[in-house]
Amino acid sequence: MRKTSFLILIALVALALVAGSSASSKVGNLGPSFVVGATEDHALGQDDGGAAMFDQMSSYGLGAIRISVDYERSEPTTIQQEALLERAVRTALDRGVRVLLSIAPGHAADVTSDPDGVQYFANYTALVAQKFPGVTDFIIGNEPNLGAYWAPTYNANLSIASGASYEAALAASYDALKAVNPDIDVIGLALSPRGDDRPGSARATVSPVRFIKAVGDAYRASRRTKPIMDNVGLHPYPNVNTDAPERGYAWPNIGVVNLDRAQQAFWDAFNGTAQPLFQEPGSRSTAGVGTNVRWILDEAGWQTNTQNLLGYNGSENVPSVDEATQARYHSALVSRFACDPHVGALLFFHWVDEKTRGPQGFQSGAIRADGSVKPVAGAVKSAIAGGCTGSQLAWRHSTSVNGASVTWRPKSGYLFFVRASEDATFTATATPTKSALKLAKKLKKKLKPVTLRGKVKAYVAVNVKLKGITYKNSRSYAFSVKLGATTNPARTTTLKTKKLQKPNIEI
Repeated sequence: MRKTSFLILIALVALALVAGSSASSKVGNLGPSFVVGATEDHALGQDDGGAAMFDQMSSYGLGAIRISVDYERSEPTTIQQEALLERAVRTALDRGVRVLLSIAPGHAADVTSDPDGVQYFANYTALVAQKFPGVTDFIIGNEPNLGAYWAPTYNANLSIASGASYEAALAASYDALKAVNPDIDVIGLALSPRGDDRPGSARATVSPVRFIKAVGDAYRASRRTKPIMDNVGLHPYPNVNTDAPERGYAWPNIGVVNLDRAQQAFWDAFNGTAQPLFQEPGSRSTAGVGTNVRWILDEAGWQTNTQNLLGYNGSENVPSVDEATQARYHSALVSRFACDPHVGALLFFHWVDEKTRGPQGFQSGAIRADGSVKPVAGAVKSAIAGGCTGSQLAWRHSTSVNGASVTWRPKSGYLFFVRASEDATFTATATPTKSALKLAKKLKKKLKPVTLRGKVKAYVAVNVKLKGITYKNSRSYAFSVKLGATTNPARTTTLKTKKLQKPNIEI
């Protein structure tokens, strides 16, 4: 999600770049360390450029800030809120706080509604990079798997449209930013953790797993021989604000405990290409093209109950948690990701609560609207100081279908039941046994394999019947089911049995 704050209505003409920006002190891009910070535009509205806020963040161990930069189609060469950005960026860098700039369309169709929109947008990212040479981390787009932020989402034939248009914008931005400074860290995707995959729905959203596949498909179709991103953005919010971090999401959505699912989706989408992948034990960088990608979790947080507190207005639209629970959840995230080498940064959304409750505001910060400090600030500080207290999390890509299984016990007229924890296709085959073939030949009968093809929806069992076969004559066959993942048909699982189990009720 993106909160656009303190919009300046007067356009600041920036057709000529200032040769030496006042925000030029150098802070390295996101490297092998784990950084904790906040996503916060609050500094743009402060007379001190956020100095007091940055000092406060630093005192609690936070070392990074993500700031939003809007792209407006009507002003493609004007850096929105330039003066306020310059002051805030300079102030952060002077205090040693790493700055990530998130560049995204101000309106969902700002890039896609213009035939030259991709190039205009890429040029704009370069313009921003030239203006702020002290910043080397740029996030491209904001939750492009949601129609509210990147449109159109679907084509007329109901296929995903946003994946290809976003991939084009990301690739062009990558090239434009690297031309400014080869050391710039281009962070792609910045995904919402959820999508409903229902073309024509009011929200027009795509689940992150399917969006990653759509971007990968477009990348492969482009025949590009360079990467399109150095790191990968994700916003692992809970599905419901009261969900604990360990609850996660069902496939194809992604939560705190589902990063392995997302890493598999990324591998499915880009393996064998010039795009680097996530590190695996004993592996080297992909095809020698560079370092592995890491997660930049640039939005995360739980909203707290602000009822009867000073400084807030409006009505809340989601269930909230108490401040002690928020402190426990946020510190748990720090501890978890400190042990995950695939995560480069965790940025909480926000540092300061927004005053307005409901859909226009978010109360997940460490600072209340009246300026007082919530318990979460100290809890996060302690977790940062504690670092990783457990084992490092390892991950390997899979070549099989996740959760593939077959229940070989007949029931209600069906021979067996096929399941998987992701969408898949399947081919079920009954092959006559040698003894059955021998007997059929003696009786001058023909006995042939019987095959059925179908689809499996994640977590939903498919009931399988095979023509002419019942439990009574099933001993004449051996059975097999081959499943293939829909996101990568090369990932397969084959399950076999020589005989079906006896049904609980004879059929």
